[in-house]
Amino acid sequence: MAGWFRRLLHKRKPSSAESTRSSSSPPSSSSSSSRSPASSPRSIRPSPAPDISAAGSARWAKSYDVCICHSAGDLELVLELVSYLEGQPESFRCFLQPRDAAPGSAVVTELCDAVQNSHTWVMLITPGFLGDPWCRYQMHQALAEAPAANGRAIPVLKDVDRRDYPKELRNLYYIYMALKESGFQRIRDTVLRYLQELCRSSATGPSGEGTDAVIILEKTPFQEEKLSDLLKKHVKLELQMRNDIYSTYHLYPPPELSEIKTTVVFPATEKHIQKYLRQDVHLVRETWEDYTQITLPFIQSQSFSVQWVYNILEKKAEADRIVHENPDPCEGFVLVPDFKWNQNQLDDLYLIALVRCRDLKSLRDLTAEHLPLLRNILREGEEAITKRFGIAASRLRVYLHYQPSYYHLHVHFTALGYEAPGSGVERAHLLADVIDNLAADPAFYQKRALTFAVRADEPLFHKFREAGRA
Repeated sequence: MAGWFRRLLHKRKPSSAESTRSSSSPPSSSSSSSRSPASSPRSIRPSPAPDISAAGSARWAKSYDVCICHSAGDLELVLELVSYLEGQPESFRCFLQPRDAAPGSAVVTELCDAVQNSHTWVMLITPGFLGDPWCRYQMHQALAEAPAANGRAIPVLKDVDRRDYPKELRNLYYIYMALKESGFQRIRDTVLRYLQELCRSSATGPSGEGTDAVIILEKTPFQEEKLSDLLKKHVKLELQMRNDIYSTYHLYPPPELSEIKTTVVFPATEKHIQKYLRQDVHLVRETWEDYTQITLPFIQSQSFSVQWVYNILEKKAEADRIVHENPDPCEGFVLVPDFKWNQNQLDDLYLIALVRCRDLKSLRDLTAEHLPLLRNILREGEEAITKRFGIAASRLRVYLHYQPSYYHLHVHFTALGYEAPGSGVERAHLLADVIDNLAADPAFYQKRALTFAVRADEPLFHKFREAGRA
């Protein structure tokens, strides 16, 4: 990894058209003795989508691209879906048990083999599926093969109320098949996206050559106690301009005072790269009807992985970074420093509270029943930060994002004087205000129109435009 990183930094400097700047890089610290930390992410331009049908592609490591799990009563619809997928230019290879199981073989054995030898699993969740123990068994086999694998397990709801969505799948986004044609298209896109990411990641050699990456360079804030050294010791100054009492210099500090925080996303998917490319931003006014008809179906059609969140909640990762935790499965949370904060100074303090309840994706899901959880986060989070870092609650900004950058409910804690990314009025909702709104109206966020900023290249913005709402 280190060798790859050094080689990447020595590659050709990108042209001005290729240079990018992170929209989420931290702005300046609030200290009067601090200057803005410069942020200069450099991303390799995304390579073309890999050819999943090429010889040697990782696609061919398994016998099937899709395993279809369904009830017997839905066979006619499933046959149409299989015909659609196999008729696509990619000629997706589908396993359909009534058609592909070997005659006379053990049904359970055939299913287990098919699940293990398929890249993705489409589960057609209908009333018949929910009432069939065999379908439940198929679902559990798929989940056992790759727990919480967003993108591989593809639940598809048809004629089923969202409240009846199986609890075992609550960590996965589903496709709601209101119209057969659009549902088939979403399934095809999800399978293709997974196979492309599989082929892209498998193309990584030992050195990482030829694989996309994102590098974010941020100048950390100057620390007050080091300003004297910065201005007096081993510093090279070059005069640029002098006019009366004003003068401008280029100052070259010694290496020990030139710390640059470097964040590497490697290998980077197309979503990662697009996130850090500079794009025009638009405001969208989302009504509750817009949310149910545009935003929610879009979210459900995407394969947003939050496995890293679950790793923190289960202490499989970052356990040593936990500042505070409440273990209650419904009203508990884990408080950890955000990666944007290097913890060397308090001016840009930034922590995240991750709720333990995995059913909550965003502000839109909150009702009055979640008030105990939200009050716990506000009270316990502020107390923990005051105890650990000595910052009073009155000096903290505590808020939620809408739209969030990932769909697992979380709350941001930042130093009030720090202009943190996403703390503007078009995205941030103060937690105290959210609590008051829900106390006054339990369904406040199922009624209110919400305004949020969205980049011009994001598919969600295109969905709003297609609907005539942007």
